[in-house]
Amino acid sequence: YEWRRVKIIPISDVVFGSFLHDAPLFDEYINWIARSPQVLAFFNGDIIAYQRDIESLVETMERFEHKISRIAHKILWAQQGDEERRSKRVHEGFDPLDVTCNDLGIPYFEEPVYADILWAKNIFSFYCFHGFTGAQTKGGKVNAALRPLDFQEHTMFIVMSHAQDSITKEKIRICRDTINFDLIEKGQHTIINPGFSQYFGSEKARKGYPPPSRGTVSCNLERSGEYSISA
Repeated sequence: YEWRRVKIIPISDVVFGSFLHDAPLFDEYINWIARSPQVLAFFNGDIIAYQRDIESLVETMERFEHKISRIAHKILWAQQGDEERRSKRVHEGFDPLDVTCNDLGIPYFEEPVYADILWAKNIFSFYCFHGFTGAQTKGGKVNAALRPLDFQEHTMFIVMSHAQDSITKEKIRICRDTINFDLIEKGQHTIINPGFSQYFGSEKARKGYPPPSRGTVSCNLERSGEYSISA
């Protein structure tokens, strides 16, 4: 591919099947990914909403599978979120996102994902986790997203979901170049990814919390080896 840039799009907190699911916005992103050859994506949890009735959950799963089937080849991987974990626990091991990914050939994981993407002779690194936090302040959410820094080496993109906010933070890490015996400054982008959940009628609205951010962000991979993020 001779593209100058590839965009990797995290998709999370879709809650497909819930009355809070923002269908028009989600469809807009699906259409954008479908018509843009240089845009790829991954699922970062809470994609299919838990439903108590197993028949309704299966029907929702089938509708979701049909909706994303035209971009399935562009979804690099998917991982479990709280909604999928709850479905699996209550419905005797049935995880609707796991079944969807198996049907469409998408790699699926129940734990955080380390991924290296090789493109144009460059390696771009990701660490993606659904996350957990009850924080309502920006600082509290960022602290939750920064936890992986305690146990991992330099990673270009750290992506957390769950908080339903849009926050990005860049830190500079000093890395050793053991071939040229040098110290190199490398950027590390921490991303809290928004979602596709509406506000009114939600638990946030009832408790007086501010509305969640909606949509997603772009992890931009340049042919030159540079990388950045954008809304």
